Amino acid sequence: MASTGKKRSSGILTEFITKRTQLWQYLNTSVDYFLRSVGLRTTDELIAGTVTVPASLSPVPNKNFVSGGVNFKTYRFTSWFTLTAADTNAAIVPLGVIQVSEGLLFIINNKCNVASDETSTVGGYANTTLSNDGTMVEIAGGGANTKLSGATDFAYINQDNNVGGAPVSDNFMFAIVEGPSVAPDTFQETEVYVELEVVAEATANVKLVRI
Repeated sequence: MASTGKKRSSGILTEFITKRTQLWQYLNTSVDYFLRSVGLRTTDELIAGTVTVPASLSPVPNKNFVSGGVNFKTYRFTSWFTLTAADTNAAIVPLGVIQVSEGLLFIINNKCNVASDETSTVGGYANTTLSNDGTMVEIAGGGANTKLSGATDFAYINQDNNVGGAPVSDNFMFAIVEGPSVAPDTFQETEVYVELEVVAEATANVKLVRI
C-alpha cells in the first residue's frame, strides 16, 4: 500500500507540473498577444538593400485617427547604422523608399538617437538626439567626442518625394549628418538609431522598398 501511495503522489505531482506548464504557456501567449496588439512588443527585422542600410516598416496597431474627415493609419519606420571614417564628415545615408499608393506621407513622431563612444573623456556612451546643434559624434584619431555646432553642421532626417523624376508617391528617406566643423577629423564608431512614426491615408497601400 505504501508503494501505491508513492505512485499516486508521483502521478499527482507530474500532473501538477504539466498543468502549471500549460498555464504558463497560456498566460505567456496571452500577454505576448496583448503587448503586440497595443504596439508595446515587436519583432521587426531590419533588412538592408544593396545601397540602403538595414531598415523596416510595420503598421502600429490601434493608432489610427481621423483628420478633416480622412482616416489615417500609423506606421513605425526603424533603421540602425554606424558612421565611420569613410563618411568623411558628410554622411548622407539612404534608408529606403516608402511608397504610398495614394495621398501623402507625413512624419508625426521622431525618436532618433545617436550614440558615440566617450573613451577619451568620462567614459561610456554619449546619447543625443539627431539634431543640428547638440548631436555628439565620435571622431577618429583619439576617440574624442565632438558636438556638431558649426554654421555648416547638420543632423536630421530627410524625406524627399522629388528625386530624379520618381513619382511623388515615392518617399526617399535619408539620414543626414554633416560635420565640417570637426574637419579634418572623420567619424568613428558613431551609431545612429532611427525610429519614426509616419502616417498615410488608411486606404493607401504603404510599403518599404530597399534599393
